[in-house]
Amino acid sequence: MTWNHRITAEGTPWRTRSWARTGVVLAVLASVTVGLTSGRDAIAAGAVQEKALKSAYKLLKLNGSLVKWGRPTLGSGAVVTYAFLEGPVRDSKARNCTAMTGFKTLSSRSGFTRQEIRSAARSAFKRWSNVADLQFRESASVEMANIVIGSQMIPRGYAFANVRQIESDVARGPVSFIGNEVGGERALNRVQPLEGVITTNSRRRSRPVSVIEKSAVCLNPVHDWKLGFDGNLKTYDLTHTFTHEIGHAIGLDHPARRGSLMHFKYTEARNGLSEGDIAGAVALYGPAR
Repeated sequence: MTWNHRITAEGTPWRTRSWARTGVVLAVLASVTVGLTSGRDAIAAGAVQEKALKSAYKLLKLNGSLVKWGRPTLGSGAVVTYAFLEGPVRDSKARNCTAMTGFKTLSSRSGFTRQEIRSAARSAFKRWSNVADLQFRESASVEMANIVIGSQMIPRGYAFANVRQIESDVARGPVSFIGNEVGGERALNRVQPLEGVITTNSRRRSRPVSVIEKSAVCLNPVHDWKLGFDGNLKTYDLTHTFTHEIGHAIGLDHPARRGSLMHFKYTEARNGLSEGDIAGAVALYGPAR
């Protein structure tokens, strides 16, 4: 924020040189006072803005630890591979996306080719790599890929993500489950508690940052999909949805504050990442190089 101040002298002119000098001194003192006040106001405004920005994103926490790709250090970059499914796969460890397959059904129902669907996902990856120190590389191997992308074999909700820590980090933490339970209202992913699972965090036993082992993104193939915004909030834009789910797959959670792409409710108020989304990605991986 830029502060502009102008000091003006109104009324009759000064009649003596002594009063003129005094007026100059007072004017100088006034300008100094205004400058100091402005500096304090600017610092206070900056602090408020920084606090507001932090509330505009939320980092995903599993088993008491924040999670990310690459080194377990906030602000460090990472290279992440991804692959598109062609056929069915199952992951018994996953809480979401346990049974996934390719985009054949989604393509036939939506009218978009599989190439168009994949292009939407590639554009979503690029949104994140444009702002944070993340390099995404497409892989032909589903087994070797860090993030697997496909559609649900048992359709439910709209879209989901599953994030799993490396086994060694889970063993260090106080919680026994692997993965992240997501899903819910209007469905881009609302974190919900697991029934019968103790989720009390222990700073002494848990690590502050741990490494993601595998992530998955799965879309409901019988849901209505589109490319682009048209104001119809019952039909989701593929690029927007992929961007949201990939945000989870790299370590971002739902912020409480509305207005960001990572908020749990689908809206078309913003086409792309918000300042909060960008700040969250940078907090995890540092700025783009």
